[in-house]
Amino acid sequence: MSPEYDLSDPDAVAFCPSCGAGYIARVTRCAPCDVLLVPRVEVERAAREAAPAPESDAGLDVNEAESSVLLCRLEDPVKGAQLAEDLDQAGVPYWRRSARWESLGGTPPFVEFRVPARYLDEAQRVLQGLEA
Repeated sequence: MSPEYDLSDPDAVAFCPSCGAGYIARVTRCAPCDVLLVPRVEVERAAREAAPAPESDAGLDVNEAESSVLLCRLEDPVKGAQLAEDLDQAGVPYWRRSARWESLGGTPPFVEFRVPARYLDEAQRVLQGLEA
């Protein structure tokens, strides 16, 4: 289980991955746990990835969010925008997550689409129409 991080503390630039304590700049280890700290940007990124926000919420509930499946990962942002529009028009709920170039250490940026499992067949048809 992950610790609770207090991201509301503006002075915390790093956190202990064991107990969740926040630390100011120039501290590299948690005093009580004696483990290396994790930079704030990594904690924030992990929090964003762990809780994807729905961009289209037609008919979504908590169970569907937990049972979402990967539809695709696109490296073309124009195709990503078109797929989002096509899914909206088809009434297919989805989650979209983008990764930027600098956050991945030089790998190309991408946009990832997830859909509730019960919408997968319909979403794949929409995707095939985009690729045609």
